[in-house]
Amino acid sequence: MTDQPPPAAPDDEIVIARLPLAAGVPVLLLPVRIETRFVSQPAVTLKGQSGGPSLLVRVYPDTISVSSFEPELTADEVTAGRAYWDLLWRAGLPPAADAAQAPWRVLAGAYTPQRAAWIAQAMTPVNLAEQPAAPTPDGEQPTPPPDYPHPPGRASSYEKAPEASALPDAWTVFLYRGEQVTAYTGAPIPAGLPVGLTPHDGTLPDGLPGCAGWWTSPRRSRSAWG
Repeated sequence: MTDQPPPAAPDDEIVIARLPLAAGVPVLLLPVRIETRFVSQPAVTLKGQSGGPSLLVRVYPDTISVSSFEPELTADEVTAGRAYWDLLWRAGLPPAADAAQAPWRVLAGAYTPQRAAWIAQAMTPVNLAEQPAAPTPDGEQPTPPPDYPHPPGRASSYEKAPEASALPDAWTVFLYRGEQVTAYTGAPIPAGLPVGLTPHDGTLPDGLPGCAGWWTSPRRSRSAWG
C-alpha cells in the first residue's frame, strides 16, 4: 500500500481508486466483506496461470445487497390475505381504529410486516372503490362482497435461492508497490448472483456454471468475482 495521494482531478471529476468519475453522477457505496488468501502454488486466473505464489481475493456482498423476495403468493398467503380483507371490508369507511388495526396485527404476526404488506397489496380486491361505507353487521354478508384477484402462486415459501443485486459489473483489485500500480479485473458478475442453495434439494443453483460455488471455494470464486 502507499500513502501517496492520487493525482489531482478536474473540478468536475472525483477520483476513486485513481479512476475519474463525473461529479454530477451520484455514487452509492455499499458494504462488502473482503477475504484474502496467499497460496504458494500457481493460481489459474482470467489471464492464464500465474507463474508463482498468488494472492486470492474474494468479495462477499453484505446483507443489504441480498434479496430473498418472491412476489408469488403461497396458498396460505392467499388465504391470509383474503381473511385480512374480509375483516377490513366489513369495517366500513372509514373503519374504526381497532377494526383496521386488528386484522393487520394478525397478518403481520403470521408473516413479517414487510411480507404482510405485500400480501395485503397483492390481495387488494379489484372492486375496492365499491367497498360499503357502512359497517356490515355480524351474521350478514357485505354488499357487494369483495372481488379478489388471482395473483401468481408458488408451491412453498422457498422456491428461489436468495440473490445479490446492486453489485458492480466486475471487481477490480489494485496492487501498490512503491510507484507501481497494478490492476486486476475479475470476470463479469452475473445479474442476480445466487447466495444460497436451490430450494427443495439443497444443490447449487442451475444456470450459473462455476458461479454458484463462489462462496465455498476461493478457486471457484474467480468465476464470479475474478
